Amino acid sequence: MKSVDCPYVRVAIPYGHASIARHFYRGVLGLEEIEPSTIVETGGLCFRCGSLRLHVVPDVLFSATATAHATFMVDNLEALVVRMLAAGHRSSVIGPRGRPHCCHTLDPFRNHLEFMQAPPR
Repeated sequence: MKSVDCPYVRVAIPYGHASIARHFYRGVLGLEEIEPSTIVETGGLCFRCGSLRLHVVPDVLFSATATAHATFMVDNLEALVVRMLAAGHRSSVIGPRGRPHCCHTLDPFRNHLEFMQAPPR
């Protein structure tokens, strides 16, 4: 199979919790919020992380999953972990102190997220 880019990842949240999601994804993680009309019209949010879009969509039957998750490559994983901890979000870091290469955390709705240190450019 030929390798292809993934245009977006979808994460579900309970209805009426967009402000909490915005605080976490924009405020804590530092993702850029963008506004595609179809998602915003349904009460959802959309963020950009490099070339990937993250769709945060309300779901009437919302239930966080224990194992399914999105993985993001970030330029400064250590700084992201510090921001998450300062905001009260626990994360499990893999790698030596000062040089982590991966971390796992839960968003406010218990969706599992993974962040990996991007290789140097």
